[in-house]
Amino acid sequence: MAKARTPKRTTPVTNTPHWSVLALAVAGMLLTGYLSIIAWSDSGAILCGPESSCDVIQQSRWSVVLGLPLAFWGFLLYGLIAGLAWRGTQRMKNWRGLWSLTLVALAISVYLTLVGLWQLGAVCLWCLGSLALMAAIFVALTFQRPAQAPGIPWSNWCLNPGFVAIIAVGA
Repeated sequence: MAKARTPKRTTPVTNTPHWSVLALAVAGMLLTGYLSIIAWSDSGAILCGPESSCDVIQQSRWSVVLGLPLAFWGFLLYGLIAGLAWRGTQRMKNWRGLWSLTLVALAISVYLTLVGLWQLGAVCLWCLGSLALMAAIFVALTFQRPAQAPGIPWSNWCLNPGFVAIIAVGA
């Protein structure tokens, strides 16, 4: 009589929140939420006086997308990142989606910072703060790849999101 095989017990992957990314994304939501309120109320941000670089950037044509302040779109983006970070990044699919989204967001933020420098001759400290938060999220995700990722070359990860980032920046 053949002995029945008992299935191997595998520990399920638990999706605990990615706390550092979640904290950075919430900080980004607070920052962009504040900037959205400032944009809608037509008032100046703290540390930015009238005719300051912040004001130049906030009054430029690049500060509104589809009729909404760019800061509001940033708020939604940070909210999406926070939601995905809450789901966790232990699963490869979750990590890859969050990393790709953050790469595109970082590319857009760098592009807008360069537009401010080259086209407007202005730099907004609040915008640089948002850029720093997005860069920190991207670095945190990059250095905390899930264990099952090392066999996959970085070129495969960067190629598709890289094209999306280029298209998003071009748009």
